[in-house]
Amino acid sequence: MSPSPKISSPSRRSAYLSTPAFFRRFVTLLLASVLLLFVAGSALATIDAPRPLVGEPYTSGVWDPSELPDVALLVSGVESADPTMERLVIPALRDLPGVAAVTAELAPSGRIALHVALAPEADENVVAAIRSVVASSLPDAHVALGGRTVADQDLLSRLNRSTVVAVVPVVLLLTALITLAFGGQLGIAAGGTVGLSTLLGGLVGSQIAGKFDGTLATTAVPAVLVAVLVSTVLTLRLLEWFKNPIGQDQAEAIRNSVRHLLPEAGLLFGGLIVTAVLLELLGTGRATASVVAAGGIIAAIITLGALPALLSTLDRVPSNDEGLFSSELPDGRDFPIAVLGGFACFLLGLGLFAIRVPSSGLLDESALSPGVSARRVSEQLIELGGDPSSAILAEIPGTASGTEISAWSASVSELQTVGWVQTSAGRFVAGQLVAETDSTLFVQDDVTVAIVTPTVTARSEAAQNLIRQLETSGGEVFAIELSGAPVEAALVAASANRSLWVMIVLLAVSGGLAILVLVGDLRMAAATVALRFLGLGAVLGVYRVVAGDVGASELQVAVLVLSVGIGLFEIGFVRRIAAGLETGLTPSLATDGLVADVGDEVSETLADERNELVTLALHREGRAAMFGLGVTALVGLGFLAGDLEIARRLGVAVAAAVVVEMMIGTWLLRPVVLGQRIVGTEFAGNPALFRSAKDADPRVLANASALLEVRLAGDSTPIDLDNPDMTRSGSGTSDVQTKAGFKWREMLPIGRPLSATFAEERLSPEWRRIVGGLLRAEFAFQTDPSDAELETVFVSDTPLFTELENHNQRLRTAGLSIIGQGPELVKVTAVNDESPVTLAITVDHPERRLINAHAELVGIRPAERRHGMLWLVQDPSGRYRIAEAVDLGAGDLQTKPEPAVAMPATVQLLAATS
Repeated sequence: MSPSPKISSPSRRSAYLSTPAFFRRFVTLLLASVLLLFVAGSALATIDAPRPLVGEPYTSGVWDPSELPDVALLVSGVESADPTMERLVIPALRDLPGVAAVTAELAPSGRIALHVALAPEADENVVAAIRSVVASSLPDAHVALGGRTVADQDLLSRLNRSTVVAVVPVVLLLTALITLAFGGQLGIAAGGTVGLSTLLGGLVGSQIAGKFDGTLATTAVPAVLVAVLVSTVLTLRLLEWFKNPIGQDQAEAIRNSVRHLLPEAGLLFGGLIVTAVLLELLGTGRATASVVAAGGIIAAIITLGALPALLSTLDRVPSNDEGLFSSELPDGRDFPIAVLGGFACFLLGLGLFAIRVPSSGLLDESALSPGVSARRVSEQLIELGGDPSSAILAEIPGTASGTEISAWSASVSELQTVGWVQTSAGRFVAGQLVAETDSTLFVQDDVTVAIVTPTVTARSEAAQNLIRQLETSGGEVFAIELSGAPVEAALVAASANRSLWVMIVLLAVSGGLAILVLVGDLRMAAATVALRFLGLGAVLGVYRVVAGDVGASELQVAVLVLSVGIGLFEIGFVRRIAAGLETGLTPSLATDGLVADVGDEVSETLADERNELVTLALHREGRAAMFGLGVTALVGLGFLAGDLEIARRLGVAVAAAVVVEMMIGTWLLRPVVLGQRIVGTEFAGNPALFRSAKDADPRVLANASALLEVRLAGDSTPIDLDNPDMTRSGSGTSDVQTKAGFKWREMLPIGRPLSATFAEERLSPEWRRIVGGLLRAEFAFQTDPSDAELETVFVSDTPLFTELENHNQRLRTAGLSIIGQGPELVKVTAVNDESPVTLAITVDHPERRLINAHAELVGIRPAERRHGMLWLVQDPSGRYRIAEAVDLGAGDLQTKPEPAVAMPATVQLLAATS
């Protein structure tokens, strides 16, 4: 017999892709893009040219602690005596919707600073209205805007601009690569879907983030990074799926393609949502996980909602399975255990390096470029004694006397980071009273309020240190309650630091639970959790090495982005292997009579096949997940074009972390720890470490069929593996042997010579393995009808599926099932290896016994050999399913049949159809 054909179709790789010139052009284009982004960012950073502002200290100002400002205006070119300021500008500002109060400070030279307090309902348009009023009222003056609100708007606009500059070139590059690989229509459809998903994911994520609090969690950056990652991975997997679409029409193809990826998305985002909810309950502000979950979910919805509809209307995706990943790259299974242990120790060392407490500094005006107006105004106000928009309100108990309040105010005003203190006793600077105040403004109910204006920005670590000093400044005389922007920033920073470590634990545990749900292996789930800890710890270490002292919010973004990428790889990788095992030949599946021999040669062949299954899963799922991570790394490098240091630092650090994770965690460690474990084969580096339990004890292999039959017969009595007769013992009412008249070694004849048929076909075992697995699964539906999942073996919405579904319903209604050995595949010949695959098969059916719900023998069907035809269709996971089957009749019997007992007519019908 000639060897059966390979599963994969012949390579239709483009000659352009196969030449080294393609890779040279790709690298050149990549480097040119990064250089262009860097030059553009440097140019954008110099747009705001510095202009002279007020250079003298302010001496007066009437402050109401309930109306501290959010916006500051420094006016030069107009004297304070100009009546336009008092009669026109200040009243016009106070009349604007959203403005609560306006306070003016005067310099000795007559120059003016206006401080505007906004109402809680004010939106971002109020700042534009303030700017317009001042510009129209004072056309000859120069007005610079600053304050927390203006600085926050500048930060968000520049972060958004940096994000757009980073994402757009990468999406265009991705479109070009897909166009080169699959054609223009597919490239435009895929690139457009990724771009749309990223845009909407970022918009929704920024809305979920809420009001900006000085952390990256309240920007669109985390959502954009995850959206582009998720959309790229799902796009590549959909392209893989539409190489062999399953369905008779467009609607069915769309439905099947989405259904294929929904379990994966559900497991990934389910764990992410649970993590986000728990972090929201623990934290004081928006958790980064909420923004990431929103961006990823929106990207998944857009990709799965739009791309299948587009692909179903286009030509079939070329079966270019190898493409850019044609090289046989070594993975972790090619290295000895000592080398892998060294890589693991390297990741552990990076994680230990990252244990230091993150910085408590947040994003504020100091992060802006020096020429930006908001930063210059802030620096100018600090030089003049402090920015009131960064003020801290201190509530002193009403029991404190005026003398005690004055002493406290003078003492606090001498602190290094305090510009001035104003309270009912007056305004204090450097321990001296410099001005009187209206005491009625500072006495509220039973407390006296003091304004402490720092000479540092509200979200800096210096401001948080000042808060700690103020908390104990009352000593034993009175307790002080603090509020204001710096206090809010301190709470946000503390919450981010605490949430970081909780997040790492939750992400690791959720990854382990996802694997546990998929394969039900607790040891593999524990190994997944350990790998997650290693990987996420290494992310923090790489970030610290690349970026230096960083904040917890930045680390959260990096951890979440890498966690989503790792989750997409792990779930897809394990699902593909599990799907292959369901239709493949492994020790766990070689117990139903599919193989006549399990000697050394066959075991070696099976191990090779299972290793190939891991390799296929690694290449297919690695191709999508690692390509998506690579695209995310390119987006990170694109942040070099931004003029914010934190954006550039984030991008470079995320790119470096992605490279380390892809090369060590994903490509080297996970194929060994997860891949070899799930298929149960030995790892050459250390056979004892990764050997499956079933490989360790040959008695388990020899007796698995008997154990299966006992379970199907409804008997849970333990079986003695050392009992050669394999009879059931205990107090049961039946003493029927598991397989009457058969010894247990005869059920799985170990040690016999290889049959001629198998010896010939084992050199090319793909079709034999697939068809054998399908026959085994179909026979399992007869042995346990109530547990049948027909869609895992047969293509739904076909006449064959409807017929089998009705048959399964009749079996369950009558309470009937079958026991015996599974069918043995004698011969398989590929008539057509294109989709749908057409196969001619010959199958030996050993004797089968029909039993009722009480495990009573109803009838026996004799052994027989039958010929038939199968039509198979492959789904994106690489798994084949039966679309149609034709029985061509019986051939020569394998063994002489035993006489069958009389059966009722209905039982005969059911037995015949089975």
